[in-house]
Amino acid sequence: EVAAEFAACRQRVDEVTRHLYLELYQTPHRHPVHGSFALTLPWAALVAELTQRCEALSKEADAGRFGEGLAALRRRLPPVLEADRTVAVPPNLALRRPAAASSVYDPRFAPGKAVDGEAIVVYTSSENAWASKEGQAGPSWWQVDLGEPQAVREVRVWYRSLAGVYGFVPKAATIQLSDDGKAWRTVLANSTAVPREGAVYERTPSRYDLQSQGRFVRLLFEQGTQRPGSTVVEITEVEVY
Repeated sequence: EVAAEFAACRQRVDEVTRHLYLELYQTPHRHPVHGSFALTLPWAALVAELTQRCEALSKEADAGRFGEGLAALRRRLPPVLEADRTVAVPPNLALRRPAAASSVYDPRFAPGKAVDGEAIVVYTSSENAWASKEGQAGPSWWQVDLGEPQAVREVRVWYRSLAGVYGFVPKAATIQLSDDGKAWRTVLANSTAVPREGAVYERTPSRYDLQSQGRFVRLLFEQGTQRPGSTVVEITEVEVY
């Protein structure tokens, strides 16, 4: 019974997290009332707290104590939700937009995997990423079509996690913009602001300030990968703001 209770609790936490991030945070235009969503900070804290407490409860073998733990979680909700601090949340312009790449390692690592929002929420989805083909001739690249020319202030890149460490990370990242997908202009050249191959994985993206404008955003990896004995570059997720 304890295991069943925990499974149900954890499933609910995952549902709340996915709804908060994918349906509200990432797609503000879906909000039925305001048209743009204001992310309530206590909600984000609550999701993290629920996850941590559910993980702790999973180790509780006594049904009575488990029930008390769930009751404590319920009592925690009203005070958190009463707070009225909000921050404006800009839309992620790249979310679920058409993506393309110079090559694909295999069908599991299609370009669209880097703009589906999934891997940021479900950190265990290690294969939910784009990966270039092994032995590709010339530099690898990945790009997304925003639909129309618009302001591009910042690009955030989540690089690949493998067993808790960074893997197949490029040596540097060049970011280019285009209005037609043919003529490209380099906005940021060979930035070394990338994680170190084999370093402990951090659940935060690498941020690149652009303050420019364009319809297509391309990540170009002219210097290849940090991975010894490989030419593969991988990206878990790309966000454009």
